[in-house]
Amino acid sequence: MGVRILLLTMAAITLTAACATSQQRAPVGSSLGTVSPTPAEMATPVPTEQATPTETPTPAPPAVPAPPAAPPPQAPPPATRTFPLGGNGSVTVTVTGSTGRITVSIGGLAAVGHAVHLHAGCDGSASAHIATIGIVGSSGTVGISVPVRTLGATVIVYPDTSATGRPILCGATA
Repeated sequence: MGVRILLLTMAAITLTAACATSQQRAPVGSSLGTVSPTPAEMATPVPTEQATPTETPTPAPPAVPAPPAAPPPQAPPPATRTFPLGGNGSVTVTVTGSTGRITVSIGGLAAVGHAVHLHAGCDGSASAHIATIGIVGSSGTVGISVPVRTLGATVIVYPDTSATGRPILCGATA
């Protein structure tokens, strides 16, 4: 940058000197007449503003994308427990939220229909009745969905479809 200023200054001085020399006139009556200055000689140097160097701003580093949002926590798998139902079957209880699914699998019973109920305790009294689960033959599977608050009751299997008398099988639900 300093060399450029020096060169411009020297050019201006040279031009000024050349203009002063060309301004001289020939004596009146001489055969040389008046010498007109050339356009280059007429130009007077005009001081120019020097561009001030500016710093180029450093670009900001690229934004780091935020990590993807974690997926919402998944509900735990349903809690499943299985209890024996005498020697002839099982009671499987699956809890999902506020609902319990009771599935009763039976085999090896007499070849008649059997009522399967949910009772408070292992007795066949009508006052202990909570829900009717279904009817199975000598073997089969029945199920019912119940509020979780009823878990802890007992699955009972009657000797026939009348749902009376003493149960032949009892199984826990909790």
